[in-house]
Amino acid sequence: MRPEHRPVIDLAAHDGGLGLSGHVRRLRLESGLSQAGLARALGTTQSAVARLESGRQAPTVETLRRLADCLGCEFVVHVAPSQPQPGVAA
Repeated sequence: MRPEHRPVIDLAAHDGGLGLSGHVRRLRLESGLSQAGLARALGTTQSAVARLESGRQAPTVETLRRLADCLGCEFVVHVAPSQPQPGVAA
């Protein structure tokens, strides 16, 4: 898949309440992977994928990178203030 056509998980946008865990589960299912299959691709356990999908465990940045690669997504980090800061140029 060409990078410009890879899905991006944008948690800043309205996501219908899915959050990261819901997006990971949706993308895993769309990819036809079981939790065990994704775990093998990530080099972890099925129970770790289950914890991630349930929201009981927050992934590390490295796990997010591997997830994006395994699920055919683009990994992008965008850091910005939530509100414009007075005196700071945008």
